[in-house]
Amino acid sequence: MRVLIHPGFHKTGTTSLQRGADAQRETLAPRLRLALPHDIEPLNFAARRVSVGINANRVAAFRDAVAGFAQRVDPEDPRPLLVSSEHLCGLLPGRKSVTTYATAPELLGHMVEVLARQVPDLSLSVWFTTRAPEAWLQSLYWQLLRSQRLTEGPEQFAVGFRDAAELDAVVARVAERLGRQADVSCTRLEACGTDPLGPLGVALDRLGVSRGGLLPLARQNVQPAEAAAELLALNRSDLDDEALGAAKTALLKRLRKAGQTRAG
Repeated sequence: MRVLIHPGFHKTGTTSLQRGADAQRETLAPRLRLALPHDIEPLNFAARRVSVGINANRVAAFRDAVAGFAQRVDPEDPRPLLVSSEHLCGLLPGRKSVTTYATAPELLGHMVEVLARQVPDLSLSVWFTTRAPEAWLQSLYWQLLRSQRLTEGPEQFAVGFRDAAELDAVVARVAERLGRQADVSCTRLEACGTDPLGPLGVALDRLGVSRGGLLPLARQNVQPAEAAAELLALNRSDLDDEALGAAKTALLKRLRKAGQTRAG
């Protein structure tokens, strides 16, 4: 049984892949099984808790969540399985106390161990989408400006999250942790730009799944550079939280109406 785990990273085309796959589930269903974030929320929740602070109880809860998921996987089904959720690497850096992907190797190590034990005849691969560090930092900065009262300028912000942006190094640590249990690989988001299906096309190719009948994907989470300065100014203002939230909503609504960004 072939399984491809796509555990992110955040800000590397994961939303495009997942929304594109979800929107075309019916077309894909005869040839591919999907497990997207909303399909595996117990795993996501447990993984995020581990990333905030790793301890034996949280690791055990994560392993239990993986075991529960494995019980729902039919090993007799001939279709390959694509599991795509950036939450499997933990919280987005910048949320709560998380600043890196330090727990990703352990999370994926435990996930692979449990799946290998519970699913017979498993052929397992872990595939990441990555991104050039500067582009990733810019995208992360934009998201946190939107969702938090972030008041750091982009240069100061980049210094604090430089380690998190070294995604290739995280992939290498995951590969070391998994050893021979799973093939580990990655594809830069920039390398998917000419593919009509974006990262989803790469995932399908890796699983040997036909692209026939699938529609090209729309880009998601697009951010205009000039809007970051407007959001930063709002975050630095003396507006209370309620007024700030309303001002941000109005700004983003205006940008979406102008076609400069997308919801989500």
